Amino acid sequence: RIYDVTSPSTPTMTGFYDTLSYVYDVTVAGNNAYIAAGPEGFAILDMTDLNFPSMIGALGNDGQATNVVAISGTLAYAGESDPSVGRGRLRIIDISNPHNLHTVSYIELDDAAFGLQVIDGYAYLLGYDSFAVIDVSNPQQPSAQCHHHLMRGVGLAVQANNAYLAHGDGMSIFDMSDPVNCPMIGSIDLLGDTSAIDVEGNRAYVGQSWIPNGLHIFDISDPHHPQVLGFLATQYPPYGVEAIQNHVYATNFGLLDIDVRDPSNPIVLGQLPLPGWPDEIVIVDNSLYIAASYGGLIVAWTSPLATKQWLPLVMHRH
Repeated sequence: RIYDVTSPSTPTMTGFYDTLSYVYDVTVAGNNAYIAAGPEGFAILDMTDLNFPSMIGALGNDGQATNVVAISGTLAYAGESDPSVGRGRLRIIDISNPHNLHTVSYIELDDAAFGLQVIDGYAYLLGYDSFAVIDVSNPQQPSAQCHHHLMRGVGLAVQANNAYLAHGDGMSIFDMSDPVNCPMIGSIDLLGDTSAIDVEGNRAYVGQSWIPNGLHIFDISDPHHPQVLGFLATQYPPYGVEAIQNHVYATNFGLLDIDVRDPSNPIVLGQLPLPGWPDEIVIVDNSLYIAASYGGLIVAWTSPLATKQWLPLVMHRH
């Protein structure tokens, strides 16, 4: 179902599309949204008309759950997990023809894949208990590079030569200039468990769950010695965090717009209730695409991003 929520108190259904019931992750390229749909697999939606999105491609996952997805050129990378054995794999998919998707190759992993980024021929994967780097420069033959054991991995962000990981009760920073060894070069501990991470410029934004819930802001200009800049307490843990300009958008059973121009005093500018369990979030142009387990793919619109007023446009749910 597609709802016009310009007036959030009186949403109006404007269209219907029978889509996948789970949306665990989303990435957007051009007019297409690429969906990790858990047990339903991988799917592509044409978002040219936000009021009438249409599925133009889908691929099953042989009994595994597709948790995360990344796009590079004409290839999609899907991180999968097999709950029955606690393992996973990275699947590489040819998306040059969205109507005829096929698997190029896959590589087995020792851990389920819950975080994924693909940059310059390398796939960075975060599992519940591990961090791994896969060389995908030859998509026909992906090969494992470095591997680290971690605790309770929840979020991954790669910038320049560093990978920033939210896991357990802290953040760890790894040097990726040497992808074979990828040594840890910095870390910082939190009072509670982490829930999400994003990096922009010299700042890392890390969500925290458990007491207290909230958003940490760190100075990472020296990755060997990250420093605390500020903290914002929230009612619920931020499960998705996306930073752009001087704003952070966080999902926590809703959507928060946080002004971080003064990192020592972050301020909530606006909030929007959302259905399901909002998790991953990605910003494209003036649209925010939010993957919500049991809530579908949600699209909210704000124009311009720097304003204090939310202008939600549509929500796409099953």
